[in-house]
Amino acid sequence: KGRGTKGQIVAIVALALPAIAGGAALAVDVGHIFVAKSAIQTAVDAGARAGTAVLAEGGSQAATTASANSFVSQNLSTIPYLATITPVISFPTSESVKVTIEHNLSLYFA
Repeated sequence: KGRGTKGQIVAIVALALPAIAGGAALAVDVGHIFVAKSAIQTAVDAGARAGTAVLAEGGSQAATTASANSFVSQNLSTIPYLATITPVISFPTSESVKVTIEHNLSLYFA
């Protein structure tokens, strides 16, 4: 061991620790975003498919909206921070359903 090298590892760790903690925090937040995005996309797709099925059977817009809302709620009910989201159901044409969700996601560290 060389002279004057005692304690260098402590200084290196002290300098690197904020970067390591920041990277971990970023990974948690990005993971949280991707889980939420995937769950919301799955719910929107399910709602649109359910609504389209009702329309294809000659159902009304009210019945279509109820079905789409139900499927969206079922898909999001297992994730507490997404369970209260209300989708917007629209009808671009008489034969199509558009389900959209806009949600501001709270992050853990950012």
